[in-house]
Amino acid sequence: MAETTSISRRGITFLGAALLASPTISWVPAAAAPGSVEATQYDTLYDLLQASNPSGTVWTRGDELAGDGAGVTYAVESSRPSGRLGNVSMLLANGKWAVPQSFSTQPARSTSTAAADDLISRGQSFVDAGTRLGWDGNGLTPLTGQVVHQVASEPYAVSCSTFVGMAVLGWDYQHTTYVADQNTKVGYYVDFGDGFETSRAWSANNLASWFYARGDVWLDVDNHYERGDIMFFSDPDRNAVTGGGVGARTIFGNVYHAAIYLGDGMLMHSTGVAAGQGVHVSKMWNFLKKDLSFVARPAWSSL
Repeated sequence: MAETTSISRRGITFLGAALLASPTISWVPAAAAPGSVEATQYDTLYDLLQASNPSGTVWTRGDELAGDGAGVTYAVESSRPSGRLGNVSMLLANGKWAVPQSFSTQPARSTSTAAADDLISRGQSFVDAGTRLGWDGNGLTPLTGQVVHQVASEPYAVSCSTFVGMAVLGWDYQHTTYVADQNTKVGYYVDFGDGFETSRAWSANNLASWFYARGDVWLDVDNHYERGDIMFFSDPDRNAVTGGGVGARTIFGNVYHAAIYLGDGMLMHSTGVAAGQGVHVSKMWNFLKKDLSFVARPAWSSL
């Protein structure tokens, strides 16, 4: 369903940020400003991608749910722009591109050195787990709420987004159900609210969407990232849909990978079985430099 409304080119200002699984997040359009334009509204990214012939300025009320806080304003253009803006542009059903207009290009806050060091220390515990963890995008992890060591065998499953998710929740390896009978925060953490076990945030693109809804993400066009930031990588071609038509699934910002930035061009992440262990440290490979899109600097809470 689409309707036309008047919005600011700055996009949407959302009030509140709960779990992506909640359909009740409050939102309001940004206040009118000079340069406001008539824009066609779609409930979700899926609705936009399925639209027969969108044109001009369009905006979504949410990512996967209308009002989930992750709506985006786009300009419909005939070709995909170059660079990082092109990385997060969405291919439409009519062959044109929805080019985002509402992403911030600056971090919302300065880095907390203490929180960054603590995050990386917790992340290192997953690296130190070595081959006790193995990359598996479909296996049970502590984020499911199950006691993994009781119901699964080594190597226990981990993926790029579940690793980052556990680390930002304030857990280290020893205090997850890979080892213990319950998950326990041991340091700085991001508050995902109650019911995180059923949250859809534990895929890379939904994690980026969740941080975006909270105002923690920016589209990094000037290499503003620092040690302890969460990095996301996007590629429209990698996320092309076959067999079901464009929009059969939606990938926020074409994000396919998440990692923790260590500084000096190094990443901590989970990349696949070829790495030999579930979580490891590597340089930011050239293709990742090309595909870098969003960076998140979380709003940390402390114990």
